[in-house]
Amino acid sequence: MSLKKYATSAERNAARTVRRRERYANDPTYWASVYAATRVWKAAHPDRVRDSEQRNEEKRHTQKRAKYRADKAADPLHNRKRGLMSRYGLSVEEFNAIVEWQGGCAICGTMDDLVPDHDHETGRIRAILCNSHNRGLGFFQDNPTLLEIAAAYLMVTVV
Repeated sequence: MSLKKYATSAERNAARTVRRRERYANDPTYWASVYAATRVWKAAHPDRVRDSEQRNEEKRHTQKRAKYRADKAADPLHNRKRGLMSRYGLSVEEFNAIVEWQGGCAICGTMDDLVPDHDHETGRIRAILCNSHNRGLGFFQDNPTLLEIAAAYLMVTVV
C-alpha cells in the first residue's frame, strides 16, 4: 500500500473526512464506538453541549430569517403568496383566475384591494371581494338575516 501525497493539508483533510464517512456508514462497530464516545463526552461536558446547541439554534434562526428576507426582497408578492397559500390553499395564479372570471369584487366589481371571502365554518372560499365588503360581511357575522334587517333599516331611515 503506497501512501498518497496531497498538495495541501486541506486536500488531505477532505480525503480523511471522506474515508471516515464511508467507514461510519459501512462499519457498524465503528459507528457504535463513535456513538459511545460521543455520549461519554457529552455527559462529561454538559455546559459545552448546551452552549453549542444554543449557538447552533441562533445560527439556524439567523439563517432562516436571512433566507426569508432574501426571498421577500426578490419577490414583492412574497407575503401575498404565503398568505394566500397558508390561509386558503390558493396560489396567486388561482386567485387571479377567479378575479378575472368574476370581473373584480363579487359585490361592487372594483378591482382594488381584493381578498378571498370564505366560510368560517368550512373554510371554503365563496368569492373574491374587495376588503371593504369582506369586512362588512364579517361585521354582520356572515348572517343573512342581519344583513336583511340592515338593508331594511337603510331603506326606512334614508333622510
